[in-house]
Amino acid sequence: MMAEVVKRKLGTHYQIIKNRLYRENDCMFPSRELLQFVKANDDLAQEIAERGSQFIMDHLQMEDITCYWENLLTEYSKFLSYNVTRRKGYDQIVPKILKTEL
Repeated sequence: MMAEVVKRKLGTHYQIIKNRLYRENDCMFPSRELLQFVKANDDLAQEIAERGSQFIMDHLQMEDITCYWENLLTEYSKFLSYNVTRRKGYDQIVPKILKTEL
């Protein structure tokens, strides 16, 4: 079987693709192989995306997400050949409150 889900305590954190184990958060997927896999397994890819989104909603706070993006973009910027600067005309994106129940 091409894909097999390995369960962990908080949900699914790993995918086995072609008998190779990849962590979802370490960006070590061979991009062409992963894209081919996702195209061939649309339902599974949708399920993985929905679980990831639900995990974020259930277990993370906005400060966690902000920290993740700040670290991701800081690391990514090291690969750029130019210095990144904020343009004056850009506004900060502020998250909307998704759902509250009282």
